[in-house]
Amino acid sequence: MTERICIIEININNDQKRVADLRHHFPDSNLEFANQYLYQATKQYQEQLILDQQIFSEQLPSLTNLTETIETILTIEQTPIEQTLNQATAITGVGIGTATVTSTLISPVSKKVVEQFQLPQNSFAAETLTVGVSLTSSFLVGIICSVLTAVFLGTQRP
Repeated sequence: MTERICIIEININNDQKRVADLRHHFPDSNLEFANQYLYQATKQYQEQLILDQQIFSEQLPSLTNLTETIETILTIEQTPIEQTLNQATAITGVGIGTATVTSTLISPVSKKVVEQFQLPQNSFAAETLTVGVSLTSSFLVGIICSVLTAVFLGTQRP
């Protein structure tokens, strides 16, 4: 509405400038028609603004209610998405956390397991096997804990 008022004011000012230019270029002319035009245009613009304000004012409560309804719907729809994201984050966190702890705890054990294969110490094969045993076991424990967490969280739903 403010934009329309500014545009109308600019149009009225431009029309007044044009009439002033006509008076300047034709001082002896009767430019009463121009004054009537300015008066009529200003009156018409003002009537249009009053009408627009009435129409917009009548529609404002409906638009406000519609906006609030949409915001409520979005909030309701967003809640399950956030819960799902929180559950996925919890499951992933538990899996990664247990895998990390398992890797830390099993590294010394995996070296002893690899020694049973009687590979030369500090050889590439021995180190690779140690890392493989450690990685595989920690990965499996992480997956198992993630699945258990997912099952637990799944049973906690309202």
